[in-house]
Amino acid sequence: MFVKEYNETLNVPESVYSNYKMKDVAYFDIETTGFDKVNDSIILISFGNFISYNKFYVKQYFSENLEDESEVLINFARDIEKYNAWCSYNGIAFDEPFICERMSESGISFNSPKHHIDLYRLVRPYYKQLGMKRCNLKTVEKYIGIERKDQIDGGMSVDLYKEFLNTEDENIKHTIMLHNYEDVLN
Repeated sequence: MFVKEYNETLNVPESVYSNYKMKDVAYFDIETTGFDKVNDSIILISFGNFISYNKFYVKQYFSENLEDESEVLINFARDIEKYNAWCSYNGIAFDEPFICERMSESGISFNSPKHHIDLYRLVRPYYKQLGMKRCNLKTVEKYIGIERKDQIDGGMSVDLYKEFLNTEDENIKHTIMLHNYEDVLN
């Protein structure tokens, strides 16, 4: 397993940070080998949290081979256990059930945070009124002025990971990790 950590400075007004108790929320996103939570694997989890109102920490757990999945899950479970809330984009439908199933399949005891803040579900009722044609994360980011460095989507990371397993190309690993990192950061 490969771990990478980042410390970022964000422009979050202190009142927003305090009112929404952002320090008490774990932010997360996963990349997988496919959509079947029983037969596919989690290859990457990014975990983020606020250290202070303008300091954000991100930790990524990357499976350098398929056997690393359990180690990725154990480390993520350890880091998230103190949180009562976690935040994702469409994680109620995909990420959370995938994580819970893979933890179970791996025999890892895991209690997910009680509250799930799914930003997709908060934006979805309004995206057309806001003039957006789609409600995916990249469209919402563009709407609010966030420019991404990565050029892939989650589906592309599946094929890229297969290529990484065959080549161990560090550029491919970096591409997948950048995509997932920006999903959590943004």
